[in-house]
This record gives sequence, C-alpha cells and structure tokens, in this order.
Amino acid sequence: MSMIEHPGTGFPVGDPELLPLDKDLLPGAEEVRAAADATILSASGWRKIFAASDPAAPRAPWALSLFEPGAPDEDSLGTRVAPADIVLAAAMAKTFGEMILSGGHGNPAVLLGIDTRPTGPAIADVFARVLIAMGMRVRYLFIVAAPEIMAFAGRAASL
Repeated sequence: MSMIEHPGTGFPVGDPELLPLDKDLLPGAEEVRAAADATILSASGWRKIFAASDPAAPRAPWALSLFEPGAPDEDSLGTRVAPADIVLAAAMAKTFGEMILSGGHGNPAVLLGIDTRPTGPAIADVFARVLIAMGMRVRYLFIVAAPEIMAFAGRAASL
C-alpha cells in the first residue's frame, strides 16, 4: 500500500506502511526534553511548532523571511517532523488516551482531526497509532475546523 491521498484535495493523508520513527533515529532524552521545553500549554491545548528545521523546505508566500537564511520554522511548509517531536507527540497521545480510558467507558471512540498545517498528517499518524494500540477506535476526520469536530462529537455522543 502506498500514500493515501484525500480524494477531494489530493493532500496526503498518510502512508500506513511508513513507520513514523525509524528505530535508528530515536532521539536521546535531552533532545526530547528540549522539544518538550519548546511546548506551551494554552486554553486550546498543547502548542508547538512541529515543522522540522529544514532550510530547503518551502516557505509560506506571506512570510517576510521567505529568502532569509535561518527563517523561522513557523513559516515552513515542510511536512517533516523531527524525531524528538514524534516522540513528544506519542507521549501526548498516550497521556490523552490514558485520560480517556480512566473514564471507564469500555471501548471508547476518539475523533481525530487536523488543521491545514503541513505537519498535521504526520502528527495525526502518530496519535492514531498510539490510540489504536491502547485499544481505542479512532475516527480520523482529516482537515476539520474545531467547531465542526466538537459538534460532531456532541451529536455522536447523543446517538
């Protein structure tokens, strides 16, 4: 099986054959700690720039630093996520999964959606794999606005 693409947009959804992290590329504890230190917790959840530093990655056309060496990663349109951030995303998924499972609801279903950032499919891939490994049913909605996923969750819970 190869890359799965969204039929309407042609955007990459994920490649089930591609492992998110090669065992030969596992980061050390200090790398993961540094990745975690760059994360903030806000009212909307954990926030971080997940785009891996890559000077060759395309930059957003609106970025003022488009042609400057060392342009901020927040302007990156790259899809690659650094190994330490993959581990961090897995830890986030595990933490979220443990919270869901602590509610004692047997075989829970989790809605998983992303915004339009290019790193979304890579992060969602990690989250889906961790949650499935924890015994949850994952419903991947792909690109979805937060109010829509909340409305869907509210509707699904009442069925």
